[in-house]
Amino acid sequence: MPSLLDRLHTLGLKKAAEVSSPRPKANKISMVDAIGSGAKILENQLGNVVIAEKSYPYGYLHGNIEFKDMVKVESIHKAGRLNSGGENLKKMIFLDTETTGLSGGTGTLAFLVGIARFDDEGLKLTQFLVEDPSEEAAMLLEFANQTSDIEAVITFNGKSFDMPLLKSRYVINRLPIPFSEWGHLDLLHLSRRIWRQRLASRSLKDLEIEILNIPRSDDEVPGWMIPEIYFNYLRTGDASQIANVVYHNAMDIVSLAALYMAIAKMLDVDLFNQKFHS
Repeated sequence: MPSLLDRLHTLGLKKAAEVSSPRPKANKISMVDAIGSGAKILENQLGNVVIAEKSYPYGYLHGNIEFKDMVKVESIHKAGRLNSGGENLKKMIFLDTETTGLSGGTGTLAFLVGIARFDDEGLKLTQFLVEDPSEEAAMLLEFANQTSDIEAVITFNGKSFDMPLLKSRYVINRLPIPFSEWGHLDLLHLSRRIWRQRLASRSLKDLEIEILNIPRSDDEVPGWMIPEIYFNYLRTGDASQIANVVYHNAMDIVSLAALYMAIAKMLDVDLFNQKFHS
C-alpha cells in the first residue's frame, strides 16, 4: 500500500525541504534616492519629472579653466557663426542629452536632458530625467518652462544629434518646440576648425585631455553603456546605476562650458580674430 507521503507526491505536494525558496526580489531604488543630494520630483500639468540640480560657483576650477563672471563672447560667437541670441551669456544654455540609442530615430527617447547656464553666482546645472517613458511629455514641458527666457544654445555635436532628436520628441508629443527661434553654437565644428592641424581627434573626451587637462576616470560609465543602464532600470526598477549616468552627463556639460570659456579666451587674441573672422 502506498504511504501517505507517496500519495501526497501523487497530488503534487512536496515536503517543505523540497520546495525551492522564492527568488529574492530585486531591490527597487528610485531615481531620486539613487541620485541623492540635489534631486527631487517636480509635478506639472502633464505629470512628474525628476530634477537634479548642482551649482559651480565662480572661481570653480575645471581642469585648467576657472569659471569667471566676465567672458568676452564676441569673438567666439562670430567664429562659431552664432547668428542670433549671443548678446547675453546669461540667456544661453549648455546642453547635452542621454538617450536610449545613438541612431536618433523616432523610437529614440531622450530620457535625460541636461542644461547649464551662468547666473549671478556661477554655473547652475539642471538635469531633467524621465522616470517612466509615459511621463516624457512632463519632462519636455518642464524643460520648456525652465528655458522660456533662453535665446541661444551651446552644444557639442548638437546640430546633428541632440537638437533634431529633441525636436522630434516635441513633435511626437504634440508640444510646441521651445527652441525654434534660438541661436545655436555647436562647439564640435568650431573645435575641428581650430585644432585640425594639432589634434588627430577632436572628440569632447580628447579635448578634455588635450585642452582642458582633465581626463575622465576609468571608473566612469562609458557613453555606449548608457542606453542599457536605462533599459535595465526600466526592467528592474533599480535606479542605482542611473546616478553614474547623471554624473557622466554633468561632466559632459561642465566640460562643454569650460571648453567654451577656453575657446573664447583663445579667440580674443588678435591673431585668432584675423584667422577665424575672415
